Amino acid sequence: MPDGTPKASGSEGYPGYQPTDAVKAHRTNEAVYAEASIDLTDKWLVDGAGRVEHYSDFGSVSTFKFATRYKLTDNFNLRGSVSTGFRAPTLQQINFSNTNTTVIGGNLEYTKLVPNYSQIAKTAGIPSLKQETSTNYSLGFAWQPVSGLTVTVDGYDIKIKNRIVISGLYNQGDPTLGAPLNDLLLSQGISAAQFFANAVNTTNKGVDIVVDYKKRWGTSHFSALFAGNIQNLTVDKVNIPSTFKGSPLDSATFFSVREAYFLKASAPKAKFTLNLEYGIDKFSFGTHLTYFGDVKELGFGETSAPANAPDPFFPYVTLDATGEKVPEIFDFKPKMTTDIYVSLKINKTVSWTAGVDNLFNVHPGTNVIKGSVDPNSSSSFGDSESGGPFEAVQMGFNGTRIFTKLAFHF
Repeated sequence: MPDGTPKASGSEGYPGYQPTDAVKAHRTNEAVYAEASIDLTDKWLVDGAGRVEHYSDFGSVSTFKFATRYKLTDNFNLRGSVSTGFRAPTLQQINFSNTNTTVIGGNLEYTKLVPNYSQIAKTAGIPSLKQETSTNYSLGFAWQPVSGLTVTVDGYDIKIKNRIVISGLYNQGDPTLGAPLNDLLLSQGISAAQFFANAVNTTNKGVDIVVDYKKRWGTSHFSALFAGNIQNLTVDKVNIPSTFKGSPLDSATFFSVREAYFLKASAPKAKFTLNLEYGIDKFSFGTHLTYFGDVKELGFGETSAPANAPDPFFPYVTLDATGEKVPEIFDFKPKMTTDIYVSLKINKTVSWTAGVDNLFNVHPGTNVIKGSVDPNSSSSFGDSESGGPFEAVQMGFNGTRIFTKLAFHF
């Protein structure tokens, strides 16, 4: 100020991390692992492994693996495996908490992601976090039809139980939550709360395909590598605590259809890559082609679902021209990117590479619903996770990248 009084730094609308959110946490874990392999015959290999591990903050787990390979011919092997696995909850998932400011009914309200060990979480019936577990099956083959060419195909089935997800927000004052939880939220000045929980069981089925070819002659070489994955992820069960079964809305909020779409988008139905390289003397020239399959995500929804909607909690928006309500599904159609590069081997320890990633500046589709873009209506405009027209799906939204690098090999 002119009189020397320091200016105020301005108001902060995001409380973020408060002193009550601070926590000092640690964990220790001990594990024992054993593995053994044996050739039962000249053609049949069997492998087995076991692991026992103890975590100081949630308990013990044990896993196993059984794998086998059988040589049908000198150039064709069958292989398969059965195993179990786990993923421990992270320290952040157990201990993290923060406070957000949101506008509810024209008023600024505090919403809080509460830590798993808190009294609020316990009152809400959220169990202490435990490990995610999986059961995995695979069956496939490896084939070398000619010299330099290898083909592998593997199918898999992965069942995961107790996947850790973040719940939706539950509002203080909702009578179906019960008096104990409502009173506790009110006493702490929290308008809405959400939680980390072991909430979802899923099954992921798919096929991995790899075709690898290498050829050398004189001072030249050529290589081609094709890799592809086709898969499908399904949500088998949502484990909803009894506290949140008081109404259909409470049940739908715990793991919303929008979050289910996000989970499925993390495992796209298809992705293929083709890497080609030709080299002569000290120079190499190559290209990487990457195909990204279809991905679908949901917006937040700007209007209620129509009366005849199959799911009354599915997000909807209105069309600008007619006001008709349509599902807010952002469908990112398949796209392909092209990378090119040239490399020079300067000597045995130094090489130089220059290239262009995403040569044709390909981007994902925009996350708006066609015909629903009016920012002054209940449209899809700005109603995505990013709040803008692009999402970080498929190849991302950075576009073309030109690069050069100097590499040292030791």
